[in-house]
Amino acid sequence: MQKFLNRARISSSAILLLPLWTASVAFAAPDPDPNAPPSSAGATSAALPGAPSDTPAESAVTAKEAKKKAKEHFETGLRLYEDGDYALALIEFERAYSFVPDFRVLYNIGQVSIQLARYARASQALEQYLKNGGAKVPAARVTSVHSDLKMLEGRTAHLMVKSNVDGAEIFLDDQLLGKTPVSEPLLVDAGEHRVSVQKPGYATRTEPLVLAGRDESTLQIDLEESKSQQANQNPQLMQTPETQRTVIYSPPPAPPRKNELLYVGWGATGLLVAGWAVTGYIGIKAASDLHNQLNQPTTPSQLESLRVKARGWLLASDIVGAAAIVTGGTTLYFSLKRPSREQAPNHAAVTSLKLGLGPGAIQLNGAFE
Repeated sequence: MQKFLNRARISSSAILLLPLWTASVAFAAPDPDPNAPPSSAGATSAALPGAPSDTPAESAVTAKEAKKKAKEHFETGLRLYEDGDYALALIEFERAYSFVPDFRVLYNIGQVSIQLARYARASQALEQYLKNGGAKVPAARVTSVHSDLKMLEGRTAHLMVKSNVDGAEIFLDDQLLGKTPVSEPLLVDAGEHRVSVQKPGYATRTEPLVLAGRDESTLQIDLEESKSQQANQNPQLMQTPETQRTVIYSPPPAPPRKNELLYVGWGATGLLVAGWAVTGYIGIKAASDLHNQLNQPTTPSQLESLRVKARGWLLASDIVGAAAIVTGGTTLYFSLKRPSREQAPNHAAVTSLKLGLGPGAIQLNGAFE
């Protein structure tokens, strides 16, 4: 419902403004107000009808051109608003106002800014609308605008930014607000923001900020000179008769001997020997049980079972024992073959290095062993 009402307000403004721009003879635009809020399209001034000129002919051409462009942008803004493209509609309305600053366009700018949640911009436009329109604004429209401004008070805040450096640019969420020093608090949208202050020769500082509706906040952001700027102001720091810096380099320590494979070999040999002993013991015990069973009454199936068990364990013992002998022999071979101590690489080692900086010269001195 609110959007429908806003759409109706925009359309009624169009009815009032279109006759103004379509009348080619009796056109008279109000003088630009220096306190009018800047347009988002970036145009802050326009060639207006009746502006001072060198010749009457040049003045007439300028007025006609401004009137034509303002009409084109305004009609484009109306079409975009009807299509629901509020961002582009706002740009077109502000561009139209830059060519012909008629106070009635400010009402459209304010209503579209509300749709886009640009509450600070909407508040500025509507206040300027009432100020510039004065008695020409209908009483019903004045009441409506005051209601909008009351609503916008709860969605905007005032911010005062101070700094130790004059002429520094103040950015709110990457949008330029002004330069230091700030004479009065700035009207901004409530919510979460990033405030940055920057100036050439100084390190940029950014501070987070959270503002609620109707807040009045003061933020102190001091800048420090960048290192390059300090060096330029103190050239003697870079041009001393001779500055030396000694850097000591020691040869890297010898890498540790890698005995991992030998450790694995001896460990495997130990496990195989243990396995050889266990399987041999079980095999011998099984053979002993078979021998004892032959001296006692028994069935052929029991004898065959004991014979298979004894043969299997003894065979396993032979295999594990052979593996233990091979692994142990191989490990012993490589243990005896490796050198008793490693030779350090035969290369020159840098023990010291001196770097000297002087006016127009660089010296490098080193000692090698």
